[in-house]
Amino acid sequence: MPIDPELVELMTQVIYLENPASYVAPTANAPLDPYGRHSATNNSVEKWQAPVQYYCRLEFETKIFSDDQGRNRQSSGRAYLTAFHPEVSTESRVTIPSMTQPALRNPVIQFIDNNYDESGPYSTTIHFE
Repeated sequence: MPIDPELVELMTQVIYLENPASYVAPTANAPLDPYGRHSATNNSVEKWQAPVQYYCRLEFETKIFSDDQGRNRQSSGRAYLTAFHPEVSTESRVTIPSMTQPALRNPVIQFIDNNYDESGPYSTTIHFE
């Protein structure tokens, strides 16, 4: 069942997501970029796809969640997207244009939560640092 249309109307904040355009396995000594990923040198992520705009509800609050290895992790914010978006991954690069501090403007995605009910998928939540 999709998200209630009245709730979707309240999701007016904007984020932009970019996915890696091409990927070649990085070498062991490849340097990291500001997002903690291997930089464009040494056979790693070379380009990003065009940014895609998503409407969401942003929430900045510390939350503890379990990662896929069962360890407790901490996120400082979440973006509740208006629909289900399987193309979003932890390799995506997020930009929150309403933020001015670089760490908040381009947070690192820690976890993607795809929400399902008896009718199938209905929304995606992005947890970021």
